[in-house]
Amino acid sequence: MRKPVAVLFLVSSLLTSPTATQGLSNANNAHAYAPPSSRCFSTTDSNSTGSTCSVVAPSKGGNGKVERPRIPVLHYKDNYVCVNKPAGLTVHRSKGTPRRTFVLSTLLKRQLSRKVFPVHRLDHRTSGAILFAFDSKSAGKIHGSLRSDDATKQYVALLRGDLCDDLDVEPGQKISIDKPLKVDGVEKTARTDFTLLASIAGSDDQRNDIESRADFVPSCSLVLCEPIDSGRTHQIRRHAYALGHPILGDTEHGDTRINRWWRNNRGLNRLALHCFSLDLPSWDDESENGGGGDDDGIDDDDNSGIQCLAPLSPELLQVLQGEGMEQLWEEALERDSRLSAEFVDMRGGSFGRNFQKK
Repeated sequence: MRKPVAVLFLVSSLLTSPTATQGLSNANNAHAYAPPSSRCFSTTDSNSTGSTCSVVAPSKGGNGKVERPRIPVLHYKDNYVCVNKPAGLTVHRSKGTPRRTFVLSTLLKRQLSRKVFPVHRLDHRTSGAILFAFDSKSAGKIHGSLRSDDATKQYVALLRGDLCDDLDVEPGQKISIDKPLKVDGVEKTARTDFTLLASIAGSDDQRNDIESRADFVPSCSLVLCEPIDSGRTHQIRRHAYALGHPILGDTEHGDTRINRWWRNNRGLNRLALHCFSLDLPSWDDESENGGGGDDDGIDDDDNSGIQCLAPLSPELLQVLQGEGMEQLWEEALERDSRLSAEFVDMRGGSFGRNFQKK
């Protein structure tokens, strides 16, 4: 019995010593939760360069209440909502989701005071436009519209390497990758169009100069990606890899050393992929309005489809407008001025059935 007593005495004396107490206090302060900005679901680590995007665990603020980030709302209608998903946030909870982490569907349900049904999904480390319906019937109809031949989804991606030099592609030119992809062990047709917006040639030897030269300049290409007639799992990421120019920040298909350089020197600690715009055709809607505004619902008389533009997230803009990227950004803006769209977050209107009680 003496050994346990000695151990307890030793631990007690360590915890009560000034040095240990100060160390524990510093550790707690280092991991203290800072409420994320409503414009970006990100935190800053003092040991790294730039901003990082990651899952933030629920934490209590000074008033004892759990502080949750606000999800920017792009469009709000009676039957659906389109939001700008931050990177580092899972759409819905699954077996692999850590217990004490925020989930987009749960945050949105609480923010809008309504149950939400995801129409489609985005990867954990991808940001951008994502649709939620307010009832299962509307979710099915909008999902059907999303899968139609007339629907258009556009993504902005920053690829490794210079497409102009490597593939002899001119800015504004389109490259199509038509390659079947395996989904649950079954090969399915898949095609992705990549439109080059701008590129940087960078240093001559990208693989060796990255570690040996202090003035290393990375080569990269900014592109618009459009999945055609399909939306397979990780389709854009896999087709970019097949192109020989994986998306920066892609830990599965990319180059570890290149990704590390962008993370340490440019603050890109996420996948450089953003769902930029959604354009869905109209559909027949026979369901009742889900409650909310008077004239904003989807009904038979007003059903013009869905058009939604998600401005680039702040941490991605920081990379694209950062050091050494000025020429790429200016050339890209000349070809698609939508890239400079300002931050949007709708806060007016009838947000949920209980909006009058707020």
